[in-house]
Amino acid sequence: MHPNIVILEGCDGTGKTTYANAYMKDRPWVKYIHFGRPENGENPFEKYMELLNSVGPGDTVIVDRFHWSSYVYSLVKRRKMDMGILQFRKIDKKLMTMVHKIVLFDSTVPKIKQRFKIRGEDYVMPLEIPIILQLYRGLYNKSKLNKSTIKT
Repeated sequence: MHPNIVILEGCDGTGKTTYANAYMKDRPWVKYIHFGRPENGENPFEKYMELLNSVGPGDTVIVDRFHWSSYVYSLVKRRKMDMGILQFRKIDKKLMTMVHKIVLFDSTVPKIKQRFKIRGEDYVMPLEIPIILQLYRGLYNKSKLNKSTIKT
């Protein structure tokens, strides 16, 4: 059975959006949602739950960034979580009731730095990249969700 919701997670520059665009090219029925960076102090929990509650049995939704990204980037960039741990777990529990897949896009620090240089990105500082990768890998290893990794 194909997942109703596929969540793409990973550090900036690992290929999530590129993958989503290629996947959707010949699949016009797939809905694509990109969650950007939460505004300072914004709790994205309500938006995430609203999305999960809106996905029906016949839907296919690709989500570029979700609760793992909120966790990682809020800790690295703002030194505090945008959501509480109970809200994070509630999202996990909701996903467990759905046909889902979380795909972690993983890469190396040098490759990510090279992609940032080519694209002219500077939101993530070079010294933050290993911390971000470590946080994503930690979430992946501890998660009981249906998941896989794509090395880029």
